[in-house]
Amino acid sequence: MPTSAPTVIARSGMSATIQSGGLGLFQLVFRRATVKAELPCRGHQPVDDDPARLLEKAVVELAFFDECDDVLEWADELDLDVANPETLAEFKAVDEARSNLIALIGQQRYDGLQTEIAIGQAISAAAFGYASSQDEQT
Repeated sequence: MPTSAPTVIARSGMSATIQSGGLGLFQLVFRRATVKAELPCRGHQPVDDDPARLLEKAVVELAFFDECDDVLEWADELDLDVANPETLAEFKAVDEARSNLIALIGQQRYDGLQTEIAIGQAISAAAFGYASSQDEQT
């Protein structure tokens, strides 16, 4: 589902890049002038470096983060050891990246992208559920 991410990138005047990390980690880096948001991410690094797609990826990552009540739930969902100091450091880095991304694009645009991503995910889930029910009937 298309989002307004290309418009947000154009209007905010920010750039977006991917930086490789170690052991399944990478960072999405958004910047404009002296403001920078560095979002640590887990999993597969995007192969498409289009700034709008990177912003969408960041919003998806942050939607998951926002759903967690605290570092304990976040770490549990990612199967991370909360007793490891690196876990708390990563949690704080994601929280800081969210604040910095909001400073770059504004709260209203951030909320709008979050809503668009949530609607797209709900539509995909409904379509998958419908397709699965059709497969069961045949």
